Amino acid sequence: MMDRREYRTRIREVTPELKHKHQMEMVEEAWKLFNWMHNEMKKQDRLNDY
Repeated sequence: MMDRREYRTRIREVTPELKHKHQMEMVEEAWKLFNWMHNEMKKQDRLNDY
């Protein structure tokens, strides 16, 4: 477990710009995952049709 003070210091070091970039990357990853899951479900539906 990380020390709380150490954690706060690290948060302060992260610039808003970097934070924003990181958030965008997270959103992108989430979308990729969502699309992949959607495609997998479609495949399953197609298999069930036969």
